[in-house]
Amino acid sequence: MNDRIVARTGIGAETLLGTVIWKSLPSLVGTRFESELRDAMATGESRSFEYSYSP
Repeated sequence: MNDRIVARTGIGAETLLGTVIWKSLPSLVGTRFESELRDAMATGESRSFEYSYSP
């Protein structure tokens, strides 16, 4: 969680922490963001990519 996510979503960090990101931000489902995060979790490898989020 970083300040950019909070600023872009308008959702406070305290609200997002401890939640399932796909339930909190369902518009991310099916995006490259979701794909990259799920792949990183599955492989245990870090990822670096750019993604522009517009709520």
